[in-house]
Amino acid sequence: MKVLPRKDLNNINKLWLKYSNGRFGFSVQKRIWKRLGGGSDTTYNSEEIQEKFGDEVGWRKEGDWVYYSDIYYSRTAPSGHLPICLMLNSEKSERCDIDFEILEVIVGRIS
Repeated sequence: MKVLPRKDLNNINKLWLKYSNGRFGFSVQKRIWKRLGGGSDTTYNSEEIQEKFGDEVGWRKEGDWVYYSDIYYSRTAPSGHLPICLMLNSEKSERCDIDFEILEVIVGRIS
């Protein structure tokens, strides 16, 4: 698994925060992830936490992961909805399959 260096992730995060008025970005996702009980220790990252996170950021609806095509920039999208592409394991025509190990690494690298 290869993830961008901390400096690059923080720069990308700053741009997301700036141009979304603080609604999107890795740090927004980190705050939500931590509040729900997620952490860098994978023993705390249960499927239940992953599903709650997906529900909160709009990656799940009515108990199912949404299709990749349902994730897009919108003024009405929930906080933390974007970015997603670094954590996505699915093709555009499939339901989202999130690699939560990558999300954990990103959350750990964002200051």
